[in-house]
Amino acid sequence: MEAEETFERNLQTVVNDLEEFAQSCDQGGLLDYLKNDALEVEIKTDSEGRFIGAEILVMNGGPTVWVDTQEGAVMASWNGFPTTSRELQEEACDFINNVILEYVF
Repeated sequence: MEAEETFERNLQTVVNDLEEFAQSCDQGGLLDYLKNDALEVEIKTDSEGRFIGAEILVMNGGPTVWVDTQEGAVMASWNGFPTTSRELQEEACDFINNVILEYVF
């Protein structure tokens, strides 16, 4: 039961953190998060090279947690648990995408 609670808590913490950055329009906080907490930021583009979203790996191994701004979700998987996702508000996805477009892409 403790493992399942940790799994759910980690997933929800990522959702809460990202939505808080978006609600407060904290670009610097999000950039720090991407620089210091994210393990990898994968930029998604269409066939013409236009930015369409990002996949951000936040935790790896136990559990693995990633954000997909194109899908609008934070997802997690862990040994023995099915992949689980939580919706990420559209405003949060747009905020993340705009910051990545301005400062990363």
